[in-house]
Amino acid sequence: LQGTYNSTVPMQSIVWSPPTGLSHTFLLNPIANPTQSTTYTLTITNIYGCVGADSVDVIRTVVSADAGSGTSICPGESVVLGTPRNNKTQYQWQPATGLNSDTVAQPLASPQQTTLYTLTITDSNGCQATDYVKVTVWPNPNFSGSAATPICQGDTASLSVTGGQHYQWQPGASISCDTCASTLAFPQQSTIYTVTGTDANGCADSTTISLTVHPPPNIQATGSSPICAGDTTTLQANGANSYLWSPGNSLSCAVCPNPSASPIGTTTYTVIGTDVNGCTDSATVVLQTRNGPPIQVSGDTTICPGGTASLSVQGGNTYQWTPGNSLSCQQCPSPMATPNQSTTYTVTAFNPIGCNSVDTVRVTVAGLGATSIVGDTAICPGDTAQWQVQGLTQWQWQSNQAISCVQCPD
Repeated sequence: LQGTYNSTVPMQSIVWSPPTGLSHTFLLNPIANPTQSTTYTLTITNIYGCVGADSVDVIRTVVSADAGSGTSICPGESVVLGTPRNNKTQYQWQPATGLNSDTVAQPLASPQQTTLYTLTITDSNGCQATDYVKVTVWPNPNFSGSAATPICQGDTASLSVTGGQHYQWQPGASISCDTCASTLAFPQQSTIYTVTGTDANGCADSTTISLTVHPPPNIQATGSSPICAGDTTTLQANGANSYLWSPGNSLSCAVCPNPSASPIGTTTYTVIGTDVNGCTDSATVVLQTRNGPPIQVSGDTTICPGGTASLSVQGGNTYQWTPGNSLSCQQCPSPMATPNQSTTYTVTAFNPIGCNSVDTVRVTVAGLGATSIVGDTAICPGDTAQWQVQGLTQWQWQSNQAISCVQCPD
């Protein structure tokens, strides 16, 4: 307190009242530290007993600082400190690191590490108060994803992540579980998956897993069809690096791109092709088999030397007779045969697609055998001669003389 005495008459006494909160009550300038607002009165008496008095008000101001409650944040997050502003109060935050302002009531704090902030406030009377708040920054989640092995289109890959408690996969349409640590992925094309994980502190981190999807090879297979039963044709496959044909029992090679096929009947061949990435595709070839035409051959007969036999074949469209040197036509359905000796003729008949049937016909040329005429060789005039033919079954006698029977054996 600041008391003064403006007189030349010496003072007798000095008294401050009330004495509460004063360092002294008998000095002109005591120190006042009341616990509440107080009116102090100074009374001075001089040596003549004259008294003078004056009063002064000491206003007790209560100043308090509130830096807010301690809090925890994840890396990269922010939190508001302090309480709403009092316009008659000045604010000072320390350290200023991570604050958007160090002189406002409620700064935005974004520290990179755990930090203890100190708030000092000063009111209009110059009174100050201090408070503290701790902002704990959790460590980054230890979050990682497994490397993905490339797959073929239509296959499934196993993907997994670690380091979190809760997960979210994106995009989720091509995975079996979009909130699991391990999931199965089946995209139709190469895809980059983003996985966001949350740890026990609620902090999130993300990672990406790239999954390559190889398209299948384009396998093409061809073969000439139909074919004749018993014939062989070549199958052809392309578009891959290796091949496997089935069924393989009628093929020259089951792992060749172009095997020869000799099917017993109509057969569907399947070829599986594998490319450099191990991806597969398949194609089929249907080989239809056709039999030769049904034919009927006639003409088995016996002829005399120099005779002619009529051969005939029915069924088929075109023909080939062998041997042809004794035939009137090798490519006719009904040639005439004039063999010099007994001969077996073979006819091959073809249908419109070239399949054939084969049959034979035999023409036998009859020989005269051992033939003789026995009987009288000389007679007297007026007598009768008798002859007999041996080795023949039919006869015709010719003579310029009278004979008893032209068609008798004797």
